[in-house]
Amino acid sequence: FQLEDGAKKGIVQCLPNRSKTVAPGELVGVVEMSDEAFMDCDKLGSIDFSQSSLTRVPKSAFQDTDTLFSVVLPNSCKSISTNAFHDSSVQFVEIPGSVTYIDPYAFNTNTNLNSEGKCKEIEFLCEADSAAETYANEYENIVITDRVVDRTFSVRFYDYPEGTGAEDATMVLVDEQLVKMGDSAVPPTPVGREGYIFKNWSMD
Repeated sequence: FQLEDGAKKGIVQCLPNRSKTVAPGELVGVVEMSDEAFMDCDKLGSIDFSQSSLTRVPKSAFQDTDTLFSVVLPNSCKSISTNAFHDSSVQFVEIPGSVTYIDPYAFNTNTNLNSEGKCKEIEFLCEADSAAETYANEYENIVITDRVVDRTFSVRFYDYPEGTGAEDATMVLVDEQLVKMGDSAVPPTPVGREGYIFKNWSMD
């Protein structure tokens, strides 16, 4: 993050160990984002800007994001720039009525194919008679939806069976939880593995 007087102001670059979900509370105070900020961020799954004051989605902001599923833009956002979602796997974008301009090459469409010569279906949650609705109506692969994306995630914890000591032992599922976006899962008690001391749960 770019800081001003100790507070978050801008997003400069996505770090390699960035978690899959960026909750709205993490982006409070953000007003700007650098070009290519999340480009090639392969772990990013969803990001919610609804509590930020972001004014535009810059050039190539989410280009080449292979696991990106959903993006929610704030009411302060005015525009979406060229190649913002080029070669992205995004499937759902919530676009407020405040957005008045979307570059023709912002998304992969039937007239702006991805590097594989394809374009995936993308859902826009947007207002009637908005720039986003007009944009969607121009392209075959972009559809208007009235559903809000499900922001609940399944978190699974794996551990080795009790008493297991073999190096090639297979881990088993010990707990699974449904967690709302922005909340944290509650770590279960580890089963324990013979000859090892539990340190922490690791993300994969």
